[in-house]
Amino acid sequence: MDKRILKTKLLILETFIDLVDKNPDRKITVTELTEKANIARKTFYLHYSYVDDIIISYLNDFSSFFYSAARNNIEKSDDKETILILLMEDFLNNVKEHRKFLTAIVKSQVYYEHLNLFAFKILKDSSFVFLNKFYKFNAEKFDLIIKYHSAGIAKIITEYIDSDFTDYNKKSVETLASIILPSLERVLEPI
Repeated sequence: MDKRILKTKLLILETFIDLVDKNPDRKITVTELTEKANIARKTFYLHYSYVDDIIISYLNDFSSFFYSAARNNIEKSDDKETILILLMEDFLNNVKEHRKFLTAIVKSQVYYEHLNLFAFKILKDSSFVFLNKFYKFNAEKFDLIIKYHSAGIAKIITEYIDSDFTDYNKKSVETLASIILPSLERVLEPI
């Protein structure tokens, strides 16, 4: 991607985060974003259709990156618990890396809904590969599992951010894995 495009998108993102931090209880407008970023509205619309596109684009990029890492982790082992622990550690490290953006979303009363959609998407993408490695595919059960666990993932992200990224450690990740695996075993048929 052209460096100018990256620079502009980064400016728009940083401006958006700053505005959300200062105004967590209301939607950010294109006008205030472009004025604060000192860019033309036309420039904004070259990259995004509306303000929520900034969030969607960022979360899609995050999700794609995590999905790729998840595939690599899943290929590293045949042990379900080891893979789950690797996936969760990777996920929490990624949340920490993207703390500025995710903190703004978590603290926002207006944009928080995107966190739930993000948790669903990231869990669905990475879980699909994991579940297909160990279990016979069942679309109905798969969707229910993802819906159930995505609410927990959104809550974990929120608590992790609220604790200033200190709440989750190796022991908590292992505990989560030991809770998740038996629930999968009860619902899904192994390959």
